[in-house]
Amino acid sequence: FLSLCGCLSPVPDRSRNWTIGHIKGESSRLVGGKREVVKISRVDVRAPYDGTRLAVLRADGSLAFDPANVFAASPSRLLSGAAYDAVEASGFAATVLDSKTAAPSNLLLELVVTRLALDCRTPGSRSASVEVTLRLLESRKTVSVARAEASVPIDEPDYTKSFSVAFSRAMTEALERL
Repeated sequence: FLSLCGCLSPVPDRSRNWTIGHIKGESSRLVGGKREVVKISRVDVRAPYDGTRLAVLRADGSLAFDPANVFAASPSRLLSGAAYDAVEASGFAATVLDSKTAAPSNLLLELVVTRLALDCRTPGSRSASVEVTLRLLESRKTVSVARAEASVPIDEPDYTKSFSVAFSRAMTEALERL
């Protein structure tokens, strides 16, 4: 009976689930943040990076998806919380609101992630690669746009740490440019 339940059979290889968060040590406090309230109105991850399987940039220019390493949820859901934490830690505004709140704000911040991939284009190395675009809107009109990217080498298979550091660095740089 136990063998029918899989208790005595070998465990099949399972995918490893990773997440992305904001790393506080990777952000710098902006000096003179004059904004009172900003609301993160949108977090979007562009295709083909919006799936749960890690996108892999290969040396031949092609893109693959790693079946053994996946994000624990959709990247846009993971990055919603990380973006909130990054903006709050930066001092960009005195108060940061997330998109789910009904509280209004004249200042809106939109985040579009244009690359979220495991970069294996250089033989013998791999890195977490993140590219972001931030758009600041005031009364629904664009005030400023900033782009930034970060790449973090992966020495040990801790994709959570590497992608979190890369995202935090890219967000900090983009916020400084706004």
